[in-house]
Amino acid sequence: DLRYPPHWCPSELQRLLSPGFPFTEAEALWNAAAFRASGGGWQRLAKPRLGSRSTLDELVAKYRSPVTRSWQKQFGCSGGDTHFAVNFYSREYRRLFDHWLTPEDWPSGPSRHLPARILEVGICDGSGVATWSEYFHHSESRVVAMDIDLTLFRGNLLPLLQKGFNRSRLAASVEVDAAHPEGKARVTVGSTTVEMYGLDAWRAQGPFDFIR
Repeated sequence: DLRYPPHWCPSELQRLLSPGFPFTEAEALWNAAAFRASGGGWQRLAKPRLGSRSTLDELVAKYRSPVTRSWQKQFGCSGGDTHFAVNFYSREYRRLFDHWLTPEDWPSGPSRHLPARILEVGICDGSGVATWSEYFHHSESRVVAMDIDLTLFRGNLLPLLQKGFNRSRLAASVEVDAAHPEGKARVTVGSTTVEMYGLDAWRAQGPFDFIR
C-alpha cells in the first residue's frame, strides 16, 4: 500500500518529501517502494574529497557573497543551489556541459567550450549569472537574466564586477513575472531599457541552449 511510507527508510523518505524536491508525494512514495522491491536499498553519494572541486564549484565559491544574505532573506530567495556542498548538482552539470561535442552529437546539453545562449530564470543576487557567464567561456556565449524583481541583482552588481564578472556576457536582463509571461516586461540591453510583453521578450532573446 503506497499510501504509507515503508518503515525501513523513514529518514530517506523524509528527505524525498522535503521542500524543493522535484517529486510529488505519490511519486516519492512510489520511488521508495521501487527501491525496496529492488533490494538495493538507499545509497548516499560520497562527498567530494578536499581539492577535488570542479571548475563550476570554484566559480560558485568565487561569486558567492555572505554580505548579501540579509538581502536574500528580504527578497525571499536563497540561491546557491549549484554548489556541490548542497546537492551535488555541479557533478551533473559537468557531465552535461564539459565536453566538445555539437548538439547533434550530444543533445543532453550544450558544450561550455562552444557558443551557447543561457537563460537564468530567478537570478536572486546575480551570482548565478556571473557563474554561468564565466563557465560557458566561449567569447560568443551569452547569458540572459530573468526575474520578477532585479533590485537585488542591481545592488550586488558592483561586487560581482570586482570579482571578475564580465558584464559584456550579459545579453539582456528581463524583469517579468515568469509565471505570467503574457504580462508586461522591462528589458534592459546595455544601458537601454524598453517595455514589451514577456513572451515577446522571450522570443527576442532566444532561442536558448540551456534554461535554468
